[in-house]
Amino acid sequence: MKYLLVIFLFLITNNQATALVSKQEAIDFVIDSIIGPDTVDRKAYIYPDSLPLDTIISTSISIPERAYTNPYEWSWFFFINDNTSLRWTHPCRYAFIYHPGLYMIIYEGWPPELDTLELIFPIGVEETEEKENSILLQCSLNPSAQAVNISYSVPTKCYASLKIYDITGKLVKTLMDKEQASGDYRALWDKTDNTGKKVSAGTYICRLITNGKKAIKLITLP
Repeated sequence: MKYLLVIFLFLITNNQATALVSKQEAIDFVIDSIIGPDTVDRKAYIYPDSLPLDTIISTSISIPERAYTNPYEWSWFFFINDNTSLRWTHPCRYAFIYHPGLYMIIYEGWPPELDTLELIFPIGVEETEEKENSILLQCSLNPSAQAVNISYSVPTKCYASLKIYDITGKLVKTLMDKEQASGDYRALWDKTDNTGKKVSAGTYICRLITNGKKAIKLITLP
C-alpha cells in the first residue's frame, strides 16, 4: 500500500515583515548550519511565508497520525530531505526557524507533498514536478465582504469534499461533500458555521479533497 505524507501548512499571507529575521537570513542559516556537510542526495525547501504561533503541521496518512505545532510567533518553515535517492520512508527534517539562536528541528520519515515549497538547496537546480490531475483552489472575499467566493477544479469524476476549518484544525463548515463530475466549480461561504451561527474575525482554512489529492488556502476575515 502506498503511503503518502500530506502536511497542512497554514499560511497567513504577507507576513514576511513580521518575522524576526528575513527570509534570506533564515535560508542562509539553514544552508550554513542545519543542512550539514554531507550534501549528497540532500535537498532543502522553504515555505514561502512566515508562520504564526501555534500553526499546526499534521500528517494525515502516517500511522500513527502526527501533529506538530509552531512554537514561535512568526517563524520560517523548512523541509530538509536527507536522502532523495530513497522514494519511501527515509530520514527527513522539519525546521522552524525563529532566529539563528532559537529554532526547532523535528525528525520525520516522510516528505511533504506540497506545491508551495520552494527549493533552496542545491542552488541553481530547477525541479520539475508532474502536474497531471492537479487540482485548483482559490478563495477571495467578495466586494461587500459578506461572503467568501471559492473556486475549485475537479480533474476527474470522484468523491470530493470542500470544508472550512479554524486555525486549530476544528471543522467549522462543510460546503460540499459528495461525488462530482470533472470540471470547474464555484462555492460561496457566508461566514457561518454548521449551526448557522456567524463566525468571528480571524484566519480560517479552506480545504479541498478530490481525486486523492488535497489543496489548502487560508481565508482571513476582517
